Amino acid sequence: MSTPEEIRQIMREALEQQRAKTLATMSASAQRLVNIAPKPELETVQAKARSAFLKALSWPTAQASAAGAVLSYAFAIAALNIAGGHAPNPLTAPVSSVSGLVALLALAQFAYLIHRR
Repeated sequence: MSTPEEIRQIMREALEQQRAKTLATMSASAQRLVNIAPKPELETVQAKARSAFLKALSWPTAQASAAGAVLSYAFAIAALNIAGGHAPNPLTAPVSSVSGLVALLALAQFAYLIHRR
């Protein structure tokens, strides 16, 4: 299995070959324009990719936080009712189940995004 650096090197070589083929089909004036055009800095590209990844993680984070808050609230209410000798509210179980499912969905989104990265 190739390391990430070997994969990057293979991709760079493939891009250079594609660039060479494309330049060969262009006129001389178009080739000069391509060579003059500024190329993005690697650090800038990496920073943009990192920013996009963190932005993509914000939605599952918000989902997990909201689900955790609702789940905690439902369990706290149920615990207080039981401690006070009362029967738990009948809405506690469905609310807890839905919150748990939302939390699992958020974890699945985290796993998918991290795996895709």
